[in-house]
Amino acid sequence: MGYWSEVCGVIAVDDRDPEKFKELIDNIQRVGEVFLNEIGEGFFDLLGEEVGWKDGVFMFHVEDWKWYDDSPPVMGWNAIWDMANAMGGVSGMFIRIGEGLEDNVVEYFGRDCYRLEDYARISRSIVFDDSIIGTKTAEEISNET
Repeated sequence: MGYWSEVCGVIAVDDRDPEKFKELIDNIQRVGEVFLNEIGEGFFDLLGEEVGWKDGVFMFHVEDWKWYDDSPPVMGWNAIWDMANAMGGVSGMFIRIGEGLEDNVVEYFGRDCYRLEDYARISRSIVFDDSIIGTKTAEEISNET
């Protein structure tokens, strides 16, 4: 069982330390290799072009993951999240928007985690039929009633 989700993960080194960032990326790649050997699918292969890292920040975003615990992408992300959380000197943020209106998950770890909202956050908006708005003035509406 599972359901479709849009998912974003951001992991960044505190204080943008370049040595710590190299360690983070090396560890992420190592976790990815272990995952590939154990599961038979590479985490980065599953992400395709939806992953990147730059200036102390690792990030991925996908719009169509089937979210259940033994899904290879979910297992890969959880392994990276757990590894980074255990590192120290690193902060993380995870966002998942599920199929249901109230099915939003935001998780954080680390000292600088809230600065990661500069890179990703949930944005709420209302989608409506704008062909109706502005078609009649208030005066026209009151004359019709």
